[in-house]
Amino acid sequence: MTTIRDLRLVASAAIFVLLAAACAVRPAVVEPEPRAGYIVQAAGVEEAARAVEAVGGVVTHELAIIRAVGTRLTARQVKALRERPDVRRVFEDATLKVSSVCAVAAGGAIFEDK
Repeated sequence: MTTIRDLRLVASAAIFVLLAAACAVRPAVVEPEPRAGYIVQAAGVEEAARAVEAVGGVVTHELAIIRAVGTRLTARQVKALRERPDVRRVFEDATLKVSSVCAVAAGGAIFEDK
């Protein structure tokens, strides 16, 4: 014959098992994909920006002189951009350092006809 004490014991054991299982299951921590700086060149700044946005990237700056935009992209986004026919080039952005400075002085120089 089942008593109230037995039911309480079974209920307590069930609650303990459920709590233990809940503590053991941890939600997966999804690390964001690493991003690096890139320069994306197309027929124009607008086209480059549209291409970057189409793969989920965000334009960080415009480089009108070379018809390109700067952005930070994942490896997957870079691959997708390189496969697009409207993208001319995807360059990895890099910092350039000058190893020496050359000082030039002109005294009385005259420049004519451009």
